[in-house]
Amino acid sequence: MNKLFLLTLLTFAAHAAMQGKNVIEVISSNKDLSTLASLINKAELADTLRNLTQVTILAPVNSAFDKIDPKTLSALTVTDIQNILKHHVIIGSALANQVTKLQTLKPLGGKAINVTVRNGSVFFDDKAEVIKADIPATNGIVHLIDTVILS
Repeated sequence: MNKLFLLTLLTFAAHAAMQGKNVIEVISSNKDLSTLASLINKAELADTLRNLTQVTILAPVNSAFDKIDPKTLSALTVTDIQNILKHHVIIGSALANQVTKLQTLKPLGGKAINVTVRNGSVFFDDKAEVIKADIPATNGIVHLIDTVILS
């Protein structure tokens, strides 16, 4: 009886993992991340991010991009967009309770990102506040932030 229960549990867990979304699918399915999803596609980073394992994405919501002058945003080259977006990718899955214990994060591109906690909120480079943390993906974690982090 125990073996049958264990087998059923393992089958259920494997099925649940297969039904999960990778970081690109999490981003693409969230209407508050449509600008980020569009920029990821424009920068041709979707396959790269989809294939990374154990990654943390600091995902600016649409209103974060609204803070940037539209002319500036539309003038960015593919390389510019890649550099900005790589600054929001951290190798390794880091839940919010793990991030708060760190002083800095090393992004895939750009300089280290400072981590501070003020009044129970987590900030990156003292500007970008985590507004929703710990969105699980099959290949990592997504944290929604309110500001684009520029290196």
